[in-house]
Amino acid sequence: DASWRPLWAVGLFQDEDGTAYDIDYVRYLEGDGRAFASTFGGHLAVVDPAAPHAPPLRYRYDKRTIHCAAHVAGSEYLLASDTRRVIRFDASGEREPVVGPTVVRDHLEQVVINPTSGRIFASSFDRTVVEIDPETLARRAVVLEVPFKLRWIHTFATAPDTLVVQCRNGALYKVDLAAQTVQLVGSKD
Repeated sequence: DASWRPLWAVGLFQDEDGTAYDIDYVRYLEGDGRAFASTFGGHLAVVDPAAPHAPPLRYRYDKRTIHCAAHVAGSEYLLASDTRRVIRFDASGEREPVVGPTVVRDHLEQVVINPTSGRIFASSFDRTVVEIDPETLARRAVVLEVPFKLRWIHTFATAPDTLVVQCRNGALYKVDLAAQTVQLVGSKD
């Protein structure tokens, strides 16, 4: 079916002075039909599409963009924040968010969790991919450094030692974490 219809549209994020923010990231939460939305300015909300004007949960951290929410288990997610930190967030609102230490030198763009190994990786505008400790949310190691800013990264359940990274110079890098090698995708090297 090539048709579409709007489900809901609502201005979720506004400061007291009237400054409004566009949504930067949205995803459906695992298993309950609600959505997670975040924006510039550090705002985020858990939204029930049946009542989008009254989010059951709102949170704000440090007025900096929250780029993504990686599902851990149950209602727990890891958030990538431009404050250079990973935030452990409970979408049920039963537990307070846990803000990890600084893990990179520039904006944190994406957090991914490999479903097979459980290893957590984060990409940054500081040109690195770092491995994150799942308990402390601290940096374990730098696993890749490239010449330009990074945004998108992906791991594979069927190949947990493989990481694919998109670099702002247009390149895709394939990282073999076990062998500690990097290959430019499309290259014969």
